[in-house]
Amino acid sequence: MTAFMSRSALVLCLAMLCLAVGCSSSSHQTPPPTNLQFTSPTSSPTVEVMDPPETVVLKVSGSVSTWALQSGCGFGKPIGSLTNQSSDSVTYVAPSMPPSSPCNPLQDLVVATDASNNSAVLSVNVVASPPLISNAFLLTFSGGQCTYNGGACCPPGVRTCCPPASTQTIIQPPTTGQGGSTSQVGLYTSLGPLTAAGGVPPYTWQVSSGSLPDGVVLTSGKDSTTALLLGTPITSGCNTFDLQLTDSKGVSGTSTFNVVVIPSPLKISLPSYPAAYNDGSQSGDPGVVYSPLALTVTNGIGPYTWAQDDPQNPGSTLPPGLSLSTSTSSVVKIQGTPNSGNDAAGNAVSGNSPGSYPSAVNVSDSELPYPALGLAKLSKMQDLPLTQPCSPSNQAPAIQPQGVAVNGGDPSGGSVAAESYLQGSLAFLLRGFDANGAVVIAGSVSVDGNGAITGGEEDVSRASGSQHLVVQPTATNPASNYVVGAASVGPNSTAYVSYGRGCMTLATPAGNTTFTFTLAGCSNQWTENHLTVTNNNACGMKQDNAGKNIAAGYFTTGRVIEFDQCTPGKLPYCTGSTRATGILRWQDSSAFSSALNGPYAFGLTGWDGSGGHYAVAGSFQSSGGQISALAADINDAGTLSSSLTSGTGTYGSVDSFGNATGSLTMGGTTLPLSMYLVSKNEALVATNPPAAGAPILSGEAISTASSFGNDSLQSTEIFHIGGVSTNGPDVSVGILTFDGAGALGGTIYQDQAGTTATTKVSAVYSVDSSTGRTVFSAPLQGQTIGAHPLVGYIIPQPPNGTRQNCAVPSACVAGFLVGTDNTAQDGVLEFQTAIVAPPPPFANTYIAGDYAYGVDELLDQHAPAFDGIVFAQPSGASTTNGTLGPNPSSRQSFFQDVSYSCLDQAPQPSCLLIPSQLMTGSYTVNPDGSGTFGGATASVTNGNVSFYIDESPTNLHPAIVVVEQ
Repeated sequence: MTAFMSRSALVLCLAMLCLAVGCSSSSHQTPPPTNLQFTSPTSSPTVEVMDPPETVVLKVSGSVSTWALQSGCGFGKPIGSLTNQSSDSVTYVAPSMPPSSPCNPLQDLVVATDASNNSAVLSVNVVASPPLISNAFLLTFSGGQCTYNGGACCPPGVRTCCPPASTQTIIQPPTTGQGGSTSQVGLYTSLGPLTAAGGVPPYTWQVSSGSLPDGVVLTSGKDSTTALLLGTPITSGCNTFDLQLTDSKGVSGTSTFNVVVIPSPLKISLPSYPAAYNDGSQSGDPGVVYSPLALTVTNGIGPYTWAQDDPQNPGSTLPPGLSLSTSTSSVVKIQGTPNSGNDAAGNAVSGNSPGSYPSAVNVSDSELPYPALGLAKLSKMQDLPLTQPCSPSNQAPAIQPQGVAVNGGDPSGGSVAAESYLQGSLAFLLRGFDANGAVVIAGSVSVDGNGAITGGEEDVSRASGSQHLVVQPTATNPASNYVVGAASVGPNSTAYVSYGRGCMTLATPAGNTTFTFTLAGCSNQWTENHLTVTNNNACGMKQDNAGKNIAAGYFTTGRVIEFDQCTPGKLPYCTGSTRATGILRWQDSSAFSSALNGPYAFGLTGWDGSGGHYAVAGSFQSSGGQISALAADINDAGTLSSSLTSGTGTYGSVDSFGNATGSLTMGGTTLPLSMYLVSKNEALVATNPPAAGAPILSGEAISTASSFGNDSLQSTEIFHIGGVSTNGPDVSVGILTFDGAGALGGTIYQDQAGTTATTKVSAVYSVDSSTGRTVFSAPLQGQTIGAHPLVGYIIPQPPNGTRQNCAVPSACVAGFLVGTDNTAQDGVLEFQTAIVAPPPPFANTYIAGDYAYGVDELLDQHAPAFDGIVFAQPSGASTTNGTLGPNPSSRQSFFQDVSYSCLDQAPQPSCLLIPSQLMTGSYTVNPDGSGTFGGATASVTNGNVSFYIDESPTNLHPAIVVVEQ
């Protein structure tokens, strides 16, 4: 018998062998015993194809007369060979090159035969494939496709790419969506597992040449057959390396990888943005100039490339007439004049109609080999017809009952007019400008709950002097009226209803004064599912004795803007208009008889006769119309009158609208004033100079303690201050932490005419025991109180206070502030946390539900005046993020009424009121209560009240915005 017999000869041989040994088909018959068997190895060995060839020595018991090698397939030639044949051993030599045998698996049979024709057979398994990484071609992230502006990552001649695609590529995919990114380059924690195949396990893995990306390591998997690339890349770029896989026989296989680590997505700061507007009443009007919207990249490497559209989902567009400015800096603007209705000649533009435009802006930086990418999505950027906020077509319907469990009413009790949620006496205080300078409007008006005004009075102070005006009742002059609730028509004729908005016109012999307002605070503390949703169902319903649904409560606070003598969108522009912003407060008329009684702290702000900013803070005792023990600090555009004491004052009887007039004398300064009582604890105050040149000031007086100490300031407070530098408005918000013993810390966020800064505070304070005057100072090296030194007159807060106390705004005022440098800062310190109760930490759940907001004080003629209403909703499982509007339980959106300066020209709107702007945005809340309220802002909050600054690059005239629930 030879080792290379043909298939037919092998069959014949096997048949003759069967006859010789007595083969049987019975499964129970065993072969005759033989003394010939393999002793080393005793089981089938495994050999590997390699160069030089692998060998294995086979030994048997007994004496072999013939050795033979056969194919394990039963046909064909064997793939190895035998050498060194002896009577008891032979050497099997594996092939040095992969064979072409059809066998699967590859196998040879070694046959040993003795002189008695007894045989022993041992199979040898042959591994022909070297070790390799079987899934090397799969090492790409799910969805991880590198694209740049819709094309390849490396456009020819533009970017430098890594080695060619014949090697393997691992790519970190960029994320999509507005803003978002981490501070690290890599987003993944593990790649793999890489899987070994071929060769003979166990395996070892190593990087044989090149290097892994910084932050990534090679580590073993569950066993030697797998490995992981584990970690987070810390630098972007290309890394070419070889992974070597070595098996137990010492045979190695190598795979080359070209790893591309794309930089973290660029973070785009996107402020809350308004709709674009057209005035359909004017033929040929191309639209209202759009106030530029700035998008800012806060990381990456410039220069930048900005483009409209989403590369992954193309097709977005800005409203017709708006465009993206050309920019290679970190800031780009959306601006223009919408032309959806008509062209400049008044002709209808085919295909252009008011509607909703899904818009996106993308940006890439200049990093190599691949740029960092960013995407901002402007969902539903509106293009709407311009309408008046209080025109008959915009009146909201009466509030319908939704069942006792939801709304407190009953379906059979009928609807409730929105105006019934505003009734009684309302005090108001606004400050702003006309063409000649500063303006203050203070007053009180009585409303009947049905849209009619039954009386009122107001004091209007201007650079030319002051007037005390009687408000004519609706019955006498129908121009006196008010509306609560406003409906705005959006895209596709969708009606958006907001019961927290309205307008009021006060008719006087001198003319009419018109306000828009947004409302907050219900007298019955109305909530739905523990959430303040006044914009949806106002202050709830109840039933009277006749079973009729009536208002269960009424609004108590609000933000107001004034827009007299200006017809929006009409030419020529009305340069004589008055623009002012302020507050609305429900009055407790039971306090009118007792007037002010006890100790009070106060703060006044405004302008002197030369247009310099003027700030006052102080305290006094009041009884029977007499003011005594008046202490104050005055800053007149940098001229200080500090630590004034022993001041006096008087005021006359309080009339039926809570008004009384009088004067204050502080040192050599006497201020004539008119005040309107809100309650026994609060009065709104305005000066009423009899002639031109006197300071025009306004503010509040709030009850305080009769004695003080450093422990009168404990825990944390939020604050805002504002003044005027040589560059323009200079405003700050912040958080201060007091230890009750004279030390304080915190953080201040400042915006000086568009230049922003953040300061960590470390300072000391000292409280005067009789006046409450508090000096903040930083006497030691390394200490600071921020850019502006301050003094304050404090109002101690109760140790068990909560954020809910702030539903009455005056209850949470912790003091009035005045700066001592030439910017003449004024401001308010307000409760943030109680002495013995959480928070902190704060979270996004502290800001939820409906809020009214508005500008606190216009610090120059260019600053826009606005008020608005917004629904805040925490985002998913996040503890820090949330969205601003719309309310998912109603067709209510994010509304804002804004009036622009008469001094501005395009690209800013000029001398114009734009009502019912549909806005969109988001907010964040950090553990200390700082964060953002809308994009590109800095904010501080206690949950019920927030202060924020718009830090958008286009805003060179910043102001403090107050948000109230």
